[in-house]
Amino acid sequence: MRAAAAGACAPLALLLSLLLRGPARAAAAPAPAKGGPADEWYFYNEVTGTLQWEDPGDVPFEGDGVRYWVGPNGEQLPDDPARLNYEWVEFWSEDLGRPYFLNLDTLESTWQRPADLAWRRIKAPPAAT
Repeated sequence: MRAAAAGACAPLALLLSLLLRGPARAAAAPAPAKGGPADEWYFYNEVTGTLQWEDPGDVPFEGDGVRYWVGPNGEQLPDDPARLNYEWVEFWSEDLGRPYFLNLDTLESTWQRPADLAWRRIKAPPAAT
């Protein structure tokens, strides 16, 4: 498996791939070295660099560069319907045209994405035969 050969460099390679190529090409990045079967999703945290097979919680899907959540009836939703139940929530500044983040417990706000909101769901590459 390509990721096994990459060893400890996989998180760095994935981070560089995401930064240089953008989200539309994230699926081409190597998968974690151990874990789940092919044809599943793995998870990458853009802030901490963590790669894992276990779902860290409510992570949006990404398709064609568009982020979305799946609703209870299978419909695509532009926002997480349960977002106000979380500690950190992403909002959009119309004035500045960029996202900002608010901690609903402490009311702290920041322009930097908190680690809790930095997970990405990435399609695992097919297994080599």
